[in-house]
Amino acid sequence: MTGKTEDIDNQPVEDNIEKAKGEIARSTQAGNDPQVRLYGTLLLGQLREFEGIDPLIQAIRDPDKKVRAQAAKALGEIGDPSVDTLTRLMDDPDWKVRYRAAEALGMTGSEKAVPFLITALLDQKDHVRYMAAKAIGEKGSGIAEKALIARLGDENEFVRRSAATALGKTGGIAAKEALQNSLVKEPSGEVRDVIGSALELLEKKAV
Repeated sequence: MTGKTEDIDNQPVEDNIEKAKGEIARSTQAGNDPQVRLYGTLLLGQLREFEGIDPLIQAIRDPDKKVRAQAAKALGEIGDPSVDTLTRLMDDPDWKVRYRAAEALGMTGSEKAVPFLITALLDQKDHVRYMAAKAIGEKGSGIAEKALIARLGDENEFVRRSAATALGKTGGIAAKEALQNSLVKEPSGEVRDVIGSALELLEKKAV
């Protein structure tokens, strides 16, 4: 924040706070040091205010991976007010943007995010399918069970692993049967371990 200390001291506290928020938002802009941008996205998430959404959406496109990750987390912390803007990013041509948008949607905890995450399970990029499955698991919605079951046959083992984990958290009888069938056919030992853990979790929930 520019200006002399005595000038700031003579301003109403509310005005100084609003100026500080503006400086935080501007700190996330391109041209600033990556650590400054990272810290700015962190603070915007902690503020959890609607006005922080636009600069955070821009930060999701940041060239620095850590900044993008922190921007997604911050948007998730803001919660439901950020969902409408995040869902529009699920059609972005850049898969890295779709990936972070899916991550943030899962962290919002909003039921409105689930249909977009279900659609993202069919994304052409495996990274996005992986994150969509993970986000559904974090959200805890059971309406995606059928779509998650389909991803147990995904060509990418990380997607299969993520889908199995999500089904263990959110699934029911159909998920249990699908996981049991996948356990027999799954070629990856690591994925079989995840499927086994998911089945154990479903057994515990059934008790």
